[in-house]
Amino acid sequence: MAEKAWYSLSQLAGLIRAEIEDWSSRTGDVLVVAEVAEIRQSPGGHWFLGLVERGDEGVAAEMRAVIWQRQSSALTRFRQTTGTPVAAGMELLLRGRVGYHERYGLRFDITDIDPSYTLGEMQKKRREVIERLQREGLLDRNKAVVLAKVPQRIAVVSSEGAAGYGDFVRELRDNPYGYAFHLRLFPALMQGDGAEASVAGAIARIAEAAGSFDVVVVIRGGGSQVDLSCFDTYGIAAAIAHCPLPVITGLGHE
Repeated sequence: MAEKAWYSLSQLAGLIRAEIEDWSSRTGDVLVVAEVAEIRQSPGGHWFLGLVERGDEGVAAEMRAVIWQRQSSALTRFRQTTGTPVAAGMELLLRGRVGYHERYGLRFDITDIDPSYTLGEMQKKRREVIERLQREGLLDRNKAVVLAKVPQRIAVVSSEGAAGYGDFVRELRDNPYGYAFHLRLFPALMQGDGAEASVAGAIARIAEAAGSFDVVVVIRGGGSQVDLSCFDTYGIAAAIAHCPLPVITGLGHE
């Protein structure tokens, strides 16, 4: 009889699992930097994440990850430190171990998240943007645009339902001197992955109709450092620098 030269699928998966568990037990916890592509909570209180690493040609690597319910305090600590929950688009420094299941495949079991890494990366990117604006002569460009003595025609970049936008409208409408102001809202995303392109695009549309306005006002209410980080991006800064109208910003409560 010919020697058996094949494995069942479960046998092969079991061998892979044994090898990974042996490596993981010898290595212990590892630190991994990755971007969160998605995150969701199961009815049982576990959190399932999709992690990715992006390169110049797209996604270079991706892996499933899980934060078991007993480790969910890591999410609480992250939120308390940064002021915002873990969300898609964030780059995180994660601690955990690699695991494998015969049916569900490879996964990364997260035991902790370092909030200081996320905050540090935000500051690093902010410095890089400022240095680029300085090199390109854009940092103070909009500051040189003259503000009208009586700016009444106002182009507003904000979200229609934002509390900050509502406050701004009420203050102008109810001003004690009876001054007339004419506002036009250019709606934009004010948070998250699409905010940079959305806000920059709104400012570009206003620039095309610059003769109809005296000033541009970009408004977003309070939020955490992470929530407001989209306003430290080059795309928005460059759009403001190239705008032929003076731009005033009201971002966050500070």
